[in-house]
Amino acid sequence: MTVIPVIDLLQGRAVLAQRGQRRHYQPVNSPLCEQGDVLPLVERLTTRFRFNILYIADLDAIQGNGDNTALIDTLSAHHRDLQIWLDAGFDGPDALRRMSTACRCRPVVGSETWQHGDPLPDHRCLLSIDLDRHGLRDPSGIAADPSRYPRDVV
Repeated sequence: MTVIPVIDLLQGRAVLAQRGQRRHYQPVNSPLCEQGDVLPLVERLTTRFRFNILYIADLDAIQGNGDNTALIDTLSAHHRDLQIWLDAGFDGPDALRRMSTACRCRPVVGSETWQHGDPLPDHRCLLSIDLDRHGLRDPSGIAADPSRYPRDVV
């Protein structure tokens, strides 16, 4: 079994998710992280638990309110052995092409943000099937059509 930690980023901080109610998210405070400080959190996760994959949800990018690209690029540069899976609200092929070249991230396409009817164009993509209390979030129908799935689905 592979365990993959997830960090939700909002305004440069790791935040604690609360049932998808993003306006209520607060910075993480734990023995691993104070005030959502991401760099020490990732350092502690990779040192203490030896994770080699990290899933990052850039909530600013997903919501169309800027992004955390500089922070993610810094993480990628400091942790060369860490594979970063990045969900940054990719809504189509152009968004995937714009992903930072400095970041060695593997793009995660969320069913909630993808807007195209074709299969995913990038062989490195993962598909995240998004649900909330109302059910499946899938405006393009990609989650409901396995013929459009990439090799890996999370």
